[in-house]
This record gives sequence, structure tokens and C-alpha cells, in this order.
Amino acid sequence: MSSLHKRIAQTRTARRLSQANFAECLGVTRTASSHWETGRAKPSTKHIEKIAKLLGIDITWLVGEIKTKD
Repeated sequence: MSSLHKRIAQTRTARRLSQANFAECLGVTRTASSHWETGRAKPSTKHIEKIAKLLGIDITWLVGEIKTKD
């Protein structure tokens, strides 16, 4: 798992969040979160920070700077 979009999708589903709940918590549309998970769009830096915080993961793992999450 090396792509940002795959890491977002993997972690969101592991946390048992629906795309709708995930999007609502981030203040975006479900379509936007879907596009992030399919790689059709990339979240802004602000949203990447929010995603990492919401999912309880290290931002460096999320963006692929490190290979394993703690």
C-alpha cells in the first residue's frame, strides 16, 4: 500500500467509517472523499492533516514518507 488514496481508503474502512460519515467529519462532500479514495483527486494539505487526525494515523505514513504505520 503505497498510494495516498489507497491508504485513505484502507484506514477509513478499517476504522469502520462510511464515506458519508468520513466526509461529514471532514466538512467535505461524499463525492470529494470518494475522489480522494479512487485517486481522481488529491486532498489539500489542510485536509490531509484533518484526515490523519480523524483516523488517528501518522501523517508521514499517510503521505507515504514512511512504510509502516505505528
